[in-house]
Amino acid sequence: MDMDGSQILMLLLGTAFIGAGVYQVLHRFYLKKRCAEQVPGTVSGVWRKRVRGRKTATRFFVEYTYSVEGAEYVKKPSVSRSEYQKLKHGDSVTVCYDPAKPKRCHVLELKFRVAVALGFLAGGGFCFFLAFM
Repeated sequence: MDMDGSQILMLLLGTAFIGAGVYQVLHRFYLKKRCAEQVPGTVSGVWRKRVRGRKTATRFFVEYTYSVEGAEYVKKPSVSRSEYQKLKHGDSVTVCYDPAKPKRCHVLELKFRVAVALGFLAGGGFCFFLAFM
């Protein structure tokens, strides 16, 4: 079977999308497995940033701080719009961290964005479908 350039491009794109989706899922499982200790944390900031590209989009961020054995850590993950609207400066959160590497953590109140991972996986599947049509 000979493949033309558009089929190869679709296969590469599909592979990239599926790789991104699998990475997100595996990374989340890794964090849940490794991050066994919990400490209280505090939301120290929430903001949104307009990103310009082909389309203008808005990304939402939450900054939180937590302490482990006297050392303070700060994380600034991007979050969904609903989480951005839900969390306010000064709110308390529960931080799960890896005792071997305390800067590796996740916040229980911030939900894993399953839709994003599923979107990458579906996009990859669609690209594979287009490649073999």
